[in-house]
Amino acid sequence: MNLRLETSSKKSSIKKRRSGLFLFLLLVAANVSVIMFIYTIQLKSYQSAEVTAKKQISQLQDQLAASEAQNQELQKETERLGKMVKQEAATKAESLRPNQIQLGRTRAGEKVATMTLKTIEPYEKNGRLSTANVQATLAGRVTITGRYNYYDTGPLSSLDGTVVFSDLDESSREKIPQLKGSSSKIYFVFRNQELARELLGPRGTSGYATVTIDNYELNSHPGAVWDKAELVRVLEKL
Repeated sequence: MNLRLETSSKKSSIKKRRSGLFLFLLLVAANVSVIMFIYTIQLKSYQSAEVTAKKQISQLQDQLAASEAQNQELQKETERLGKMVKQEAATKAESLRPNQIQLGRTRAGEKVATMTLKTIEPYEKNGRLSTANVQATLAGRVTITGRYNYYDTGPLSSLDGTVVFSDLDESSREKIPQLKGSSSKIYFVFRNQELARELLGPRGTSGYATVTIDNYELNSHPGAVWDKAELVRVLEKL
């Protein structure tokens, strides 16, 4: 009898142990499932974050490439503007003397020495404006000293009976307009010849005088042309 009871007790103990072990294994399996579930969620989260990070990196790379392209364009524009500034500075460095006219730069209404430029156009109207084809008219009285010549060369000369003025002294040359780059000497005829003959005659004479002139006309052309000016008065014959 006692043996049966002891055997029965052992069997009951073994069942309890088995049941406890089963419960333990169930708990372990449940914990493993929970851990795997959490791991799976975290893995998916990490993968999603990785995809997002890759997208952001790609966008940043695109923005960086665009920024580099913009920087290159900006650098080119900066270099272009720098060249323009240098060219402008070089142009300004080649400054005009007060009595010089530069085609394409000197405009009507501007001062040339003490005169005012009224018009500037081709001497030969159908031609192109150039240093060899230009007529400029200016207004403003100036007093100059130079050599006058009342020609008496006979009827075969185009200057016969004409009073001209040339060989100006240094200070007078700075008052008369000239084309920039031109090496021609100042030589002009008086527009009002009757007054010039009266004040600077007689015919066939020459000498030096101080005169006041106005309405200067600068002419440049391959043909036989001269500058012109209006004689206002003769201050002194030297």
